[in-house]
Amino acid sequence: MAATKRGSKDVLSGAFAGVVGTLLGHPLDTIKVRLQTRPTYYQGMMDCASKIIKKEGAPSLWRGITAPIISLTILNMLSFTAFGQVKAYLQARYEMKPYLYFLAGSCVGLYCGIISTPFEMVKVQLQLDNIQEKKYKGSFHCAKGIIKEKGILSLYRGYTINAPREVLFCGLYFGLYENFKSLFFTFETKFFRFGGESPSALAVLFAGGFSGMLAWAGSFPLDVVKSNIQGTAFIKKVRAKDVVIERWLKYGVAGFFKGIKPSVLRAFFTSGTRFSAFEFAYQTLTRLEEYRLAV
Repeated sequence: MAATKRGSKDVLSGAFAGVVGTLLGHPLDTIKVRLQTRPTYYQGMMDCASKIIKKEGAPSLWRGITAPIISLTILNMLSFTAFGQVKAYLQARYEMKPYLYFLAGSCVGLYCGIISTPFEMVKVQLQLDNIQEKKYKGSFHCAKGIIKEKGILSLYRGYTINAPREVLFCGLYFGLYENFKSLFFTFETKFFRFGGESPSALAVLFAGGFSGMLAWAGSFPLDVVKSNIQGTAFIKKVRAKDVVIERWLKYGVAGFFKGIKPSVLRAFFTSGTRFSAFEFAYQTLTRLEEYRLAV
């Protein structure tokens, strides 16, 4: 019964976190994809943002948000729930060492790639849609067009790269968050004597922000390869190996980190708010549950 109650709170809190984080972070994600796929056209993050706003209008920064707001709400709902359940399973059987949080996060990433790949495909196609001519009216129109032209399996272009990217990302994301949160809580208790039973809102914000930044930095080369595969999916068929060789010959190591600045900035912002939103929703639901039982 307790596991069921925890699971339902994880589901609702994860969904809330997904909506909040996606709405706030999508413009920087659009800039990231443009920089990854057209590294010679834009001179940097600010130049990219300026050109998009000037030529396409500010709302274009949110173009393609329908797919990620659906996918990330579902993903956050499932990933936070799964992480909570795996963590509870490990805590019941082992003394929780720092590395076990990374293991629990990696387990979550195993299925995230299955869910996120088609949504990522639609998002990337829409984010690049305004460059030459506007082909799609929105996310559903884009998905329908892709299926009609290339078949439903074409939505899974880039899956072989996105799947390990999700495993690596989720392992770092949740593992670092739990360890940073514990570290900041210890720091608060020792030096500021807050005396609370859980980390402060500021500790959660920074733990989430830093974990997001480092998780994105660690998985970014795989994200670059994925974006290039999905971005050119209907122009030419490329394999991951082809993208890696081409990027290496043209740009060297730097080619695998094009667009990383808006990505890590976005990651700090969205991950900090996402974990804060999750913890806020979870604590609110817990208080409501305690109040209901007390009445």
